[in-house]
Amino acid sequence: IASTSAAIKAGDYLTSSDIAGKAMKATHSGQTIGKALEDWDPASGKTSVLTFVTVAYADPNNILKNIKTDDNGNLLVSNISTASIALPQDLTIGNATISGTLTDALTAISDHIATAEANLSILSTSIIDLNSKVDQLSQRVDNLETSQASESAKIVDVLLKSNALSDSVASSTASISALTDQINQILTSNQAFIASTSAELGLDNNMQINTATVSGTLNVLGRTTLNDLGVTGTFTTGLLSIHGLNDDGTASINTLTGNLKLQDNSLGGLDILSGKVVIDPNGNVNIKESLNAKVVNTEKINITTTDNQASSSAVLSASAGVATIVSGTDSVTINTKAVTGNSLIYITFTDDYSPATRYWIAAKNAGNSFTVKLDIPVLNNAKFSWWIVN
Repeated sequence: IASTSAAIKAGDYLTSSDIAGKAMKATHSGQTIGKALEDWDPASGKTSVLTFVTVAYADPNNILKNIKTDDNGNLLVSNISTASIALPQDLTIGNATISGTLTDALTAISDHIATAEANLSILSTSIIDLNSKVDQLSQRVDNLETSQASESAKIVDVLLKSNALSDSVASSTASISALTDQINQILTSNQAFIASTSAELGLDNNMQINTATVSGTLNVLGRTTLNDLGVTGTFTTGLLSIHGLNDDGTASINTLTGNLKLQDNSLGGLDILSGKVVIDPNGNVNIKESLNAKVVNTEKINITTTDNQASSSAVLSASAGVATIVSGTDSVTINTKAVTGNSLIYITFTDDYSPATRYWIAAKNAGNSFTVKLDIPVLNNAKFSWWIVN
């Protein structure tokens, strides 16, 4: 018995030790050489024990009691430590890459949940701020409606005065020059001037004024055609508000309620930034440069490319395609600019690649190519598809 062996009781299993020609107490499941027929202790001074010799597999700690099968033949294992369960390499949970055990994965999941809770807190704060802005907008709409009601009352009052003026003009024998003097007085007064129809004012159908300055309010009830309009403040029409100069020195277009509709008749598309972003009448968006988004939800992705160097065997694009390992060879190199040192490359064989049993990515040449390798040359041409994810 090796001096390094644990104390032995009669009936304990014995196995080989790391000292040639000496046995020791078996403490783990595995091959044994027999059972001790007497006790032994390292301090006893004895160097051997009487043993019933029989080579067999033994489970001294009865670990196999934790392994059972159910009625369907499924294997059931209890008392497993998460630290003992190894996971596949480069497993991604959230933004973290896991290369370890289930314990590492559970830690990453916990961190991911904590991050999600923090994001929910930020979102809740944003919603509260949005509700406040909605309340402010509602107040602005109420103020606008009150202002419009006040302006309508003023228009009615002015129309009544205009009708009274028309009756006075009709019964008056004043000359056209006297009437012109009255109009000039109205234009130069501080009160709001309302341009009514020519019949109401008793004027000709055309009235020409080279220059006019209105310091109060100008109300036009009919159609107005302007050749060149400059607005130094805010231009409001219906629910649309155009701010030519905000407090921060920028300009903006807003709608007081609902969504701002652009080209809702679909008679033409939208061209933004001189063709860098174009939306056609069917809703297709063409972006010349990058699109950055936190989350993209889509039903289908079509990958297009101008990479003419990508592979030589029916390539679909720079980041996905098909290739063939020729009979009698065990590898093929695929040329593509899409590969990087950190690329994930997925291989799916569509032909039998026997007698080979394993395949792997043997090399990645960033920006140029990658190589697929088999453990044994194939008997026949073996086609496979590949996909690069960066």
